[in-house]
This record gives sequence, structure tokens and C-alpha cells, in this order.
Amino acid sequence: MVKIEELSKKEIEERNRFSKLVEIAMKTLPSHNLDSTSIGIGLSPHPDRLADRIHVTPHNNRIVVYSAGAYDSAIKLANAHESSGEPEFTVKKDYVDAS
Repeated sequence: MVKIEELSKKEIEERNRFSKLVEIAMKTLPSHNLDSTSIGIGLSPHPDRLADRIHVTPHNNRIVVYSAGAYDSAIKLANAHESSGEPEFTVKKDYVDAS
């Protein structure tokens, strides 16, 4: 016999929050290409340049930035999420400054 399982209230809330974060990302960085998966949101102004990519992981309120060129966009996005009432976001620099 097939068992049917409904979404839990928590799963529905997580999906709604994820949709909200995607909407904020699209409004905040409209020139970026958006790629949404079950674990996060990827944003890039140039799909062929992965170094400029920003990755948002909602489950831990973290935005990972892979190059100095994408740093300002990551900060702008973190501020937009927080301004919408989301808890504090952390921007993690996953690159070495060229100094």
C-alpha cells in the first residue's frame, strides 16, 4: 500500500521563506542570473564566470562570496534580507584578498 505524506507546517514555512528570499534577491540584484536549488540560491552577473558568483544558504543565514568583485553585491543582498525582517545574515569571503 502506498503511504501519502503531507508537507509539515515547518516545511511549508521553510518553502515560503525561501520564496521570499528568492524574491528579495531578484529585486535587489536584478542584473544577476538566479539559480535556485533545494539548498540555496546562486546569483551571478556573468553565468560564465563562477568567481563572481554569490551563494545564499537560507538554513544558516549565510551568503558566500567567491571574489572581491562580488563582495559589494553580497553586502547589498545581506542588508536587503535583514531589512525585510530576516535575522542577521553573515557574508563569508571565500577568497584571498590580493594584497
